[in-house]
Amino acid sequence: MARGWIHRGLRAGLLALRVLVGLLVLRGEVASGQEPRASGPASRTVAPADPAARHAAELTKLWEAAAASPRDADLQNRLGEALERMGALDAAVEAFERAVDARPSFRKASNNLILTLVKAGRGPAAVSRARALADAAPGDAERQFTLALALSEQDVEAALAAFRRVIQIDPRHALAHVNLALVLKRADRMPEAIDALQRALAIEDRAQAHYQLGVLYWQQGDAGRAVSELRAAVAGEPGYADAYYTLGAVLADRGDPGGAERALRQAIALRPDLAGAYDTLGRVLRQAGREQLS
Repeated sequence: MARGWIHRGLRAGLLALRVLVGLLVLRGEVASGQEPRASGPASRTVAPADPAARHAAELTKLWEAAAASPRDADLQNRLGEALERMGALDAAVEAFERAVDARPSFRKASNNLILTLVKAGRGPAAVSRARALADAAPGDAERQFTLALALSEQDVEAALAAFRRVIQIDPRHALAHVNLALVLKRADRMPEAIDALQRALAIEDRAQAHYQLGVLYWQQGDAGRAVSELRAAVAGEPGYADAYYTLGAVLADRGDPGGAERALRQAIALRPDLAGAYDTLGRVLRQAGREQLS
């Protein structure tokens, strides 16, 4: 009986997915898992129809395969990941739930489920799941880390304690240091956040840590260090559009219009939907007496 309900639910979801994907293809929003494009300058670039159609066809085939094999945990997890990338969060949650139900020990699917619940605004459910797993294995750094991530959007002090618990279990957990810094930043504890990021970089050279450190230095008024960290971020990850965008903004503030223009154009090339980069580039060009975006 339960499997019959699962099959019917998946097939009803497939019909809804076909309608949704069709609308997104018409609007040019299904391409390489990108979010719908923002209005304004970003609307100049529309996703090519053929890649969008291919992506839609692949997703539909994946859904059909999942409908035919609702107890295939790997397939359900892949479907959930695809749905999460396109922003269909409730459907992604259902797919991850099926994956975990089919294989309770499937850690990747369990983590995906918890983090997607957070993204979907269902934080208490995410924390409840993550806490149950963490309490069952208090010495497991990864379970404690997932709990800390779930708590990050719910309870700042609890999240800080959870990330510190991860670091106590595994002092070289670089991502725990990075995420600890992000929560400290939200709590306006900037010196501690900078210290956490420096510790993360001492463990592992991560572009994300350089980027976040650059943002913090900029906010603290230290543009020189900000530029150094942002350049390190794009050197480590050449496709890091947000880092190029922020680098361009910092260089513009420092009076380096040439460097700012190069960084901003690179950000736009990588992410044509990055509306703020167009605005900042327009300001740089106007200040240089060049009104047209050539």
